Amino acid sequence: GDTFSIDEIDLYDASQGTQDTVFFMGDSITAEAFTRCPQAQPSFAALVRRAAPPHFPAMIDGGVNGVNSGHGVSVVEDWLALNPDFHIWAIGYGTNDAYQKVKPEVFEQHMQTMVDSIKESGRVPVIGRIPYAAKGPDDADVRALNAAIDRVAARNDLIPGPDLYQWFRDHPDELSADGVHPMDAGTRSINRLWYEALLPLYGDSP
Repeated sequence: GDTFSIDEIDLYDASQGTQDTVFFMGDSITAEAFTRCPQAQPSFAALVRRAAPPHFPAMIDGGVNGVNSGHGVSVVEDWLALNPDFHIWAIGYGTNDAYQKVKPEVFEQHMQTMVDSIKESGRVPVIGRIPYAAKGPDDADVRALNAAIDRVAARNDLIPGPDLYQWFRDHPDELSADGVHPMDAGTRSINRLWYEALLPLYGDSP
């Protein structure tokens, strides 16, 4: 419901720096994917830990239900200021933009604004492609906005983010009955796909 609670607190040794930190900003899909709930395990951080010990990234789940990329633009500067030690900024907007028929050029400018803010602060932006939706937003609109993401990533020489569109198009059984939000298996897949996308940041680890 509307009750706020904390059921787990992670403590991290940052004596050797804070490069190993990820802030996930996005909509309700992001919000669901990066909780600490058992059904979301193994998380992005746990997968990194397995592949590249002694890394265990500190994560912040910055997903907000019902928002689009305009919300990201409105909060990114404040969030950067509030989280000066978080190095990688993983961006996951677009489903609500597609549903709301936000024009690709407007969405692209929103993405560019967030990327500019993150880079200017000395952090690393990475954009994930919008997931395929079996219901809700029109597929043509999702694909048009994903093309905008691809342009922004190429123009700014960004690390390629995860292709959530292709994954869920190939695995629609991992979407819930609404055709948009992931089931538990989909949540785990999102964590794994982000892990695979960001693993190159961990050097020569397998």
